[in-house]
Amino acid sequence: MYIANTPPMHKYQHLTNVKPLTKGEIAAINEACGNGWRKVFNVYAKLLFALDNNLFHYSDNTTSWQEYRDKFLLQQGSGTALLFSAPQLEKSVFTDNVGDDCIRRVHQGKIEKLRNIVHIICGKNHGEMLAVQSNSAYLNSTNLNTNTNSVLDIKSELVHYNSVIKLQWLEPNFAIDNNNNLIVCPYFDYRQLSNEKIESLIEIIIAMKYYSSKI
Repeated sequence: MYIANTPPMHKYQHLTNVKPLTKGEIAAINEACGNGWRKVFNVYAKLLFALDNNLFHYSDNTTSWQEYRDKFLLQQGSGTALLFSAPQLEKSVFTDNVGDDCIRRVHQGKIEKLRNIVHIICGKNHGEMLAVQSNSAYLNSTNLNTNTNSVLDIKSELVHYNSVIKLQWLEPNFAIDNNNNLIVCPYFDYRQLSNEKIESLIEIIIAMKYYSSKI
């Protein structure tokens, strides 16, 4: 899950990689940072706990979303993350050796998506901003040369293009990018992402996983 703001604590201000939380760390953040972050973690846990076990089985050993939050959410091996950066959407399938197979794959434009990952951007404004940034980054990095014979140049263009967030708004509250397994939803807050809207988000996740399995 991608969120615009970080907890206002010194240890989270200069993160350079993803670090799992430890037991009790969510409670410590809630204590230090107030009700806003408590709502973020609670809504995150409620969403994951409500997912069908076939989609997300990490909550199998807990009896409530509160227990899941305290024992597993954002911890090592939980299959969850809270990210303050832009989404990393694509991973190339191109071979390491620049040969015929690599050229064939480039021409077919095959990109391996990380199909088991669903990217959720928390908040409409944040989603729109990240979409604009991804498009700008692509335009700034593109230096198309139709006369080039470089496989690596073509590969780079394909990877950059497939990293552009292209949002389709389903309704004012939700947008999707099926190509990148990405969803924009309301901010993780009791009023903005109510229980009813959590159910809507779950339906979107299910539909996206079905779509991903078919292409």
